[in-house]
Amino acid sequence: MKPKTEKPRTRAIKRQEPAAAERPAEGAVSRTLFIQATQALGAVLAFDYPADAVLSRHFRDNRELGHRDRGFIAEAVYGVLRRLRWLRRIAGAEATPRMLLLAWFARGEGWPMRNFEGLASATERDWITSIKAAEAGEPSLAERADLPDWLAERLLAQMDGDELLALAHGLNRAAPLDLRVNLIKSDRDALLERLQADGVRAEPGRLSPQAIRLAGKPALQKHPLFLDGSFEVQDEGSQLLGLLVQPRRGELVVDFCAGAGGKTLQLGAMMRSTGRLYAFDVSEKRLAKLKPRMARAGLSNVHPVLIAHEADAKVKRLAGKADRVLVDAPCTGLGTLRRNPDLKWRQSPAAVEEMVAKQGAILAAAARVVRPGGRLVYATCSLLAEENDGIVDAFLAAHPEFRALSAQEVLAAQGVALETGERLRLLPHVHDTAPMLGWMAALALLALPGVHASERFAGKGEIELAFAPSDDTEKVVINLIRGARKSLEVHAYAFTSRNIADAMVAAQRRGVRVEVLADAQMNRREKGNAIPRLLAADVPVAFETRYNAAHNKVLIVDAEGPRCAVLTGSYNFTWSADNRNAENILIVRDHCELARAYRANWLRHRKDATRVTSLPWRE
Repeated sequence: MKPKTEKPRTRAIKRQEPAAAERPAEGAVSRTLFIQATQALGAVLAFDYPADAVLSRHFRDNRELGHRDRGFIAEAVYGVLRRLRWLRRIAGAEATPRMLLLAWFARGEGWPMRNFEGLASATERDWITSIKAAEAGEPSLAERADLPDWLAERLLAQMDGDELLALAHGLNRAAPLDLRVNLIKSDRDALLERLQADGVRAEPGRLSPQAIRLAGKPALQKHPLFLDGSFEVQDEGSQLLGLLVQPRRGELVVDFCAGAGGKTLQLGAMMRSTGRLYAFDVSEKRLAKLKPRMARAGLSNVHPVLIAHEADAKVKRLAGKADRVLVDAPCTGLGTLRRNPDLKWRQSPAAVEEMVAKQGAILAAAARVVRPGGRLVYATCSLLAEENDGIVDAFLAAHPEFRALSAQEVLAAQGVALETGERLRLLPHVHDTAPMLGWMAALALLALPGVHASERFAGKGEIELAFAPSDDTEKVVINLIRGARKSLEVHAYAFTSRNIADAMVAAQRRGVRVEVLADAQMNRREKGNAIPRLLAADVPVAFETRYNAAHNKVLIVDAEGPRCAVLTGSYNFTWSADNRNAENILIVRDHCELARAYRANWLRHRKDATRVTSLPWRE
């Protein structure tokens, strides 16, 4: 959304006040329950703590409240928070929590006067009658939008008045309940069928192919499909971030601000629990909540890591190694007002400035973790340009080595038809999901003077480089092997890496066709040869007898596609703990024409090689 140079006239804007006559009257509630709601609202309006935390504490202190009573109190409190500015115009700036609740039920919920009998005094009922027909003059745009003045002013710099009111109207609606299917345990159609069979009203999400939207808010914490990890609760817009990251099997991925791990679990499932997925966070309490969720989801590739700050040594150890990095940055949360309406009254301009400084530092630190050719994704759930485009634009100006990618193109490639442009922007009144900005960039490949390096090779495929001693090249090779699904051909001098041999054995056991072509003389010279491990597992091994025949050291993954990879370079598939024999490698992904060319060359060498079932020499 581009800033407007002129502010619109507010008088021409249609008012969006709730129409009481259009709502069905609620049944009367008990005086005791109304008192409970008044007490809870009073505690929330102190704005010392988040509303959900205050309500949770109130419910713990009043365990006699049943599920329905708790729902009534929560809905009443959140209703007042959403329309607080409008209610104060009606009830008065100094209105007590009780008066605000009476005003909300009278005007916001449209209760008839009979519902207040026995609940309000005669004086209060006279007051309620008066406010039912009251008009408090022409409200300001901020009052119509139920926003504090400072926030309305900042948003008016990004959009016109009509759009601001439409946005505010969307934010003042309760958020729907979305689920995300766990791809390693189920698929969306199967999950939908099971839920509907159990009487849960649900339909496919409109945006995310992993999303299911529920009608209402049924209690699912004890549902068998939740307990076995078949689904997680996750906002549909949030799920699109996982598609922007687009993690692959066997990769090294970092969720830089993982929190309790909702997006971490999505990324882990998309990786099919392969590779390594680091979940960084500064809160030990939040990470502790992630561990049982990992177990329920059936993920073994997630590694929660507690860090002190973005420059922690644990972060620095991964410098230049990550294939994908997600920064779902801490923010003011002003896009979550459907679920957290108190935030618009608790935040301030000073808090925004503090958050912007933090976001810039976090994004810069996360960028250092991305490998050449890797992807960086930045996102917030804020409405403010300072936290979104401002951070991204400043980062790109300071880091010309990163090239922005198109969110629309990345989503379209995964079957999501959404007109977003380069940066993903979601709004509640347009997409019926929480507001969000999602932006991503690729780190350009390293290039030597006079040598051009491009992320795209001949218009196809991604290129990855790894160098010793800064990179653990053995792990890079193993991760590539773990990503194989159909075939794996190897052409190497010597083969002494037991870890790589074990990865190939594991690949064969899961149905991958594996075959190794190696040089007889070089393997005979090497001590601690790992080829017997391959032979013991019935991995086909063939030896060439001409010393120079195996000079093209190559690993070819799934040459027939649709996903494929070729590894080549001066990697000898030897034990690389000291990095002496792991100087550098090049990986080209998803260029299957190239992969098939390498495979054709491998097959020519294979014709002249001799298949062995044991070493033709004594160790």
